[in-house]
Amino acid sequence: KNDSCIKNDSCIKNDSCIKNDSCIKNDSCIKNDSCIKNDSCIKDLLTGITNLNYIQLQNDDEFNYNEIMDVAVGHCSNDIILNMDVNGFYARENMVSRVKLLLKYPDLLGIGTNRLGSYDIIHNKSYFSGIYKKQLHLSSLCFRRKAYDRKFKDKNFFEGRVDKFINIPYTFIQYGIILGTYNKHNTVSQQLFNFYDTWDIIDQEFMDNLGKYIKKKNKFNEINNMKIN
Repeated sequence: KNDSCIKNDSCIKNDSCIKNDSCIKNDSCIKNDSCIKNDSCIKDLLTGITNLNYIQLQNDDEFNYNEIMDVAVGHCSNDIILNMDVNGFYARENMVSRVKLLLKYPDLLGIGTNRLGSYDIIHNKSYFSGIYKKQLHLSSLCFRRKAYDRKFKDKNFFEGRVDKFINIPYTFIQYGIILGTYNKHNTVSQQLFNFYDTWDIIDQEFMDNLGKYIKKKNKFNEINNMKIN
């Protein structure tokens, strides 16, 4: 238990990272207040959980990633910090493995991946959707506190020190639900991941609920688009 976790949420409906709390010592959970005015639904999820530090950030509907990270890192009490994406599901085993790697290699600043693969659960197709040459995806990053002497969204975060980060391009990192157009190659609904044999990690109930949620959300978006047009 040498790690802190940051969950950056612009709209939290249910937080899967809470269910992985056996490997978390102190989790700073920051949310954008623009879409949820009443945070009682979040506090209900935290009932009985004492190792998670929930922080509500008032940001006047303006999402500033660097400012939110400043607050989150400031509330983390450990040297090793895990950054978690807004709609991501992070398996416990994966979180622990990244922390263990940094414990094994104390001279390194962080670990993550420079590749993201997409699997379209509607059309049963998979492809790479994000490939970096000189940086890692921030949503996959586990890093030491001293690495945050530069801001995540600044262009020079990895500049001159990318060799201090472990790149694991073909290792499972996370699941993430994407609703809407991600890029010109993607369809409306995708499931992001990095490794193709990890579906056994998530149980069938989760997959069934995911499919129902995406179809319901897509229908909601279609109705809203019709009203706007």
